[in-house]
Amino acid sequence: RRHGHGILRNARSGITYEGYWDEGNPVDDEEWRIVYPSGDIYVGYAVQLCPNGPGVHKYSNGDVYSGDWNEGKRNGIGAFRSHDGTEYRAEWKDDILLEEKKKKLDASDCAALETDDRFDTETLREKQMKQKAMLEKEVAKSLESIFAALDMPESPAQSGDDEAVADDKVELHTYPNGDTYIGALDRKTNQCIGFGIYRCKKTTFVGEFIDGKRHGYGRLQLHQNRGSYSGGYANDKKHGLGTLILRDGSCYHGLFENGKMEGHGTLRDVRNGTVYIGEWKEGKRHGKGTLTDIADGSILATGMWIKGEEATMSANP
Repeated sequence: RRHGHGILRNARSGITYEGYWDEGNPVDDEEWRIVYPSGDIYVGYAVQLCPNGPGVHKYSNGDVYSGDWNEGKRNGIGAFRSHDGTEYRAEWKDDILLEEKKKKLDASDCAALETDDRFDTETLREKQMKQKAMLEKEVAKSLESIFAALDMPESPAQSGDDEAVADDKVELHTYPNGDTYIGALDRKTNQCIGFGIYRCKKTTFVGEFIDGKRHGYGRLQLHQNRGSYSGGYANDKKHGLGTLILRDGSCYHGLFENGKMEGHGTLRDVRNGTVYIGEWKEGKRHGKGTLTDIADGSILATGMWIKGEEATMSANP
């Protein structure tokens, strides 16, 4: 359901509504921005997407009305300025001006008739496209510095691969679930390719993609300091040499296969104050290894492990 700030365009009427929603319903008695096909723009309070309460309406011909509304019509006291310079304070009833109620404007009326960028004739889509173009330039610069900081190889856009540049442009992509991706998309499959930054609710990944999957070198950062991983990926899983840092500060540096610790690696476990250097299989100690104490470096055990359990072991040799 629609919830929070958003923009809705009615396909039938052509009217665009910008404001806040709650559980699928527009929030009444809140400020809304309503853009009409005629070019008129209303900014003010509304009930069920209809001007109601104080609001300002700028007409396409340049006229401006600031005052009270009821069910989409001017009702009550308001200030009016015509495109030809005529201005006055008056009273309206059901959108009809009561001529006998006309008065000169005071300072507050003049201020109320001043419009800001919310009344720009430029469409929301045009504004968004300009903002996107500016962001893309900033992103391109940011990517260069990020790749350099991570000691990554050059991205396709930097390597002189003219064909890749022509087919795969670095852009900002926002998905319906709120995820964002800065990088290139394969035009045939619409999947992430090359170097990019993918941010979701819980993590941010900076690295290489193939066919929409993490593949190559990358860095995954869990938000709220919950840990990180830097190293190789294959088919969206940790693979090859990498470094995994857990939330509690424990750290594994070594080989991975199919997302799990596999092969030779070192685990510094701050929870129990030990360091294990040796072989791993499917994420568990398996094979020859040595366990030492973090505090003094003394050897606690050395020998063979099988599926995480001590097998033939020699303690304090």
